Amino acid sequence: VSPGDPVCAVVVGVGMNLAIPESDLSVEGSTSLLAHRSPLPDDDKLRDMMVAALTRRLRARMAEFLDSPVEAAARARRDMGDRCWTLGRRVRARIVGGGSIVGVAVGVEDDASLRIRDDAGVLHVVSTGDVGILAG
Repeated sequence: VSPGDPVCAVVVGVGMNLAIPESDLSVEGSTSLLAHRSPLPDDDKLRDMMVAALTRRLRARMAEFLDSPVEAAARARRDMGDRCWTLGRRVRARIVGGGSIVGVAVGVEDDASLRIRDDAGVLHVVSTGDVGILAG
């Protein structure tokens, strides 16, 4: 990149349970790679393999967006809705700046904000915060 060139950046955050024994998983329904494949490679090799796989898939998705942004966005939105494990589950969203919302995750907005219906039936749209699945 040269000075004055346009810059595009993507920030991706991913949380995965890799080597947690099933007995140590604290949320019902959660899992760990260790529960599905054993033995696992050593920690450094496993992390390198995971990052490489994620990078390859992200590179392919970004190429789709460059080739056909409208179609790629629609496809990504469908894929996310179909695969979002959070939807339909009881969650707590800790809001940036303080406070929290507890309820059921009921949908995702076009801008990726999460819709949560609290116990009083009030619908909240959370765009920034830390969302966790609640047990039970």
